[in-house]
Amino acid sequence: MSSPSDLLSAESLMFGVLGVVFGLWYQEISDTIAAQVPPHKEDREPVEEQVRRTLGSKAIPLAVASLLVFLTFAPNAFLLVWKSVVHFNNMGFSNISNYNAVDVALVLVSFMNCALLTYNVFQVVGLLGLERRIKT
Repeated sequence: MSSPSDLLSAESLMFGVLGVVFGLWYQEISDTIAAQVPPHKEDREPVEEQVRRTLGSKAIPLAVASLLVFLTFAPNAFLLVWKSVVHFNNMGFSNISNYNAVDVALVLVSFMNCALLTYNVFQVVGLLGLERRIKT
C-alpha cells in the first residue's frame, strides 16, 4: 500500500482535474438540462441534438471519470475509516494521540469526490429524462 501522503497527493490531483473539467462544462450541462421542450415534435430536433451532444461529450464522460477516480481511492478511504472505528472501539478517546491529519484529509477528499460523482450522476439522469420527454 502506498503511503497516505502519496495517496492524498494523487487523489487531490485527480479531484482537482475533475473540478476544473466540471467547472468548464457545468454551464453547458446546466443550460442543456434547463432547455425547454418545444410543443411541436418537428421543432424538437435542435434541442434533441444538444441533449445528445451534451450527454455524449460532457455529462457521461465526466460521470465516468468521477466514478473511476472514486473507485480508485475509495478502498483506501474505507479502510482508514474502518481502522479508525476499530481503534476507537478498542481504545476510546485515548486513541486521539494517533490522530493523522493526512489520513483524515484522504477520507475527506474521497467523500468530496463521492459528492461530485453523485451530482454528475444526477446531471446525467436529468439529461436522460429530458431526452425521453423530447422523444414523446
